[in-house]
Amino acid sequence: DHRVVKRVILDGRNYLLIPTDLPGDTHLQYKTLDPTSPQTDDLQEQVHRLTVQLRIHQERIATYEQAIKGLTKQHQFAQEEKDRLSRQLEQAKAFAANFQHTPCHRSVWQGRAPDPAPTQKASSHALPKPHRQSGRGHPSASRTGH
Repeated sequence: DHRVVKRVILDGRNYLLIPTDLPGDTHLQYKTLDPTSPQTDDLQEQVHRLTVQLRIHQERIATYEQAIKGLTKQHQFAQEEKDRLSRQLEQAKAFAANFQHTPCHRSVWQGRAPDPAPTQKASSHALPKPHRQSGRGHPSASRTGH
């Protein structure tokens, strides 16, 4: 048999964990390996075996639930990214459509250069420069007092 058999100790008893053909499934053999363990009480043995199997399945379920949570988050992030990219694509399509329907910018100025915006040059020189108050933080202020 190519399947891996694991020996485990649960509640002070030795068991063999024998994998089945199902992926990720583990079948617990019903006999203990401990010769001192009473084999006669079959019902108690079955209850113990089923309890151990239940624990194994509960752990597996918890693992799957964690995986599902992770995948759900990944899916949510992917959906948000897809929506964002779809919006960008729509904006780009709208921009391209508008650009095609507007007249070429060269035809607006046909034969003459555009007038420079008169406010730009005037405003850059017209800004008042803040005056330094004498006596505060100016090196010459301390000298002039003497």
